[in-house]
Amino acid sequence: MNKVARDGAQRPVKKPASQRKSSETIWASILDDRYAVAVRRLADYRGELTIHDGHKLLHREEGGLAYGALFGPDVDDVLTWQDIAVKGHR
Repeated sequence: MNKVARDGAQRPVKKPASQRKSSETIWASILDDRYAVAVRRLADYRGELTIHDGHKLLHREEGGLAYGALFGPDVDDVLTWQDIAVKGHR
């Protein structure tokens, strides 16, 4: 959907954060060249961290997303996820 500006140009309308895809990947990493770690958005301020070894799910955990991860993951969130991943894959 486009919006017509005063100068007559059409510009795309940006979706508010509340309308973002709920399955959007917020952060992903590979641990020890083996474990796929990812956090995906579940809702505005909720996410799910998963750890996979190939196709096998080793760990799944829901948690919060600071600031709704509007512009990417928060540094403190990433540190928490990394800590969970290191402990969770063992």
